Amino acid sequence: MHNADQQPEVPAEAAAPQESADPEAIFGRVYEYGVWGRSDRTRYYSGSGSYTPHIVLPYIKAMAQFLCALPARADVVDLGCGDFRIGAVLRRYCRTYIACDVVGSLIDFNRKKFGDLDVDFRTLDITRDELPAGDVATVRQVLQHLSNDSILRFLDRCRGRFSYLCVTEHVPDAAEFPHNRDQSTGPWIRLEQNSGVVLTSPPFNLKSQAASVVCEARETSGIVRTIIYRL
Repeated sequence: MHNADQQPEVPAEAAAPQESADPEAIFGRVYEYGVWGRSDRTRYYSGSGSYTPHIVLPYIKAMAQFLCALPARADVVDLGCGDFRIGAVLRRYCRTYIACDVVGSLIDFNRKKFGDLDVDFRTLDITRDELPAGDVATVRQVLQHLSNDSILRFLDRCRGRFSYLCVTEHVPDAAEFPHNRDQSTGPWIRLEQNSGVVLTSPPFNLKSQAASVVCEARETSGIVRTIIYRL
């Protein structure tokens, strides 16, 4: 969810022991200690990637065009909704909207803040729990924070659940770069390894009927790229 030109400094208190590998504890600490930054506008801040106009506005435009072009209004599942700054704008283009995040206190906060938007907020671990079914799933700058094993578990849970999977990842700004170098789950991303998540490459090997890049925003450290897969 965060977007940064360098890996965030992680306070010792915010780094969960690797052996625990509890995503709710890991990302709960990220929000508690403001590892992705802070804002006086919200208690929970999902990082500059949810607030920087040249990243956010083209994404919203591309997703709105995609949703409006579908034959009927879509049932959308937002996987890793974070502070819901983006989802709150896209809600109007959807029939139903389920917004999920692993941090329970964040979901409780969103329920109160966005209670007038008719959103079904759920506390859910996308790597371990059964995913809600829908027409379209969005996972925006989420997989980049997960280990390869966690991403594999997520993809396994996507089987048969969605018609479209909309994936946004921060990857190196290069024609060629090493895909999917592994890391532990946490607030950092693979850019420090000159790598990024590419779902069609090993070990993920995602198969889709079609795939299209609908949005790119360049950063000094890479590109925030959105690909829509028709599953």
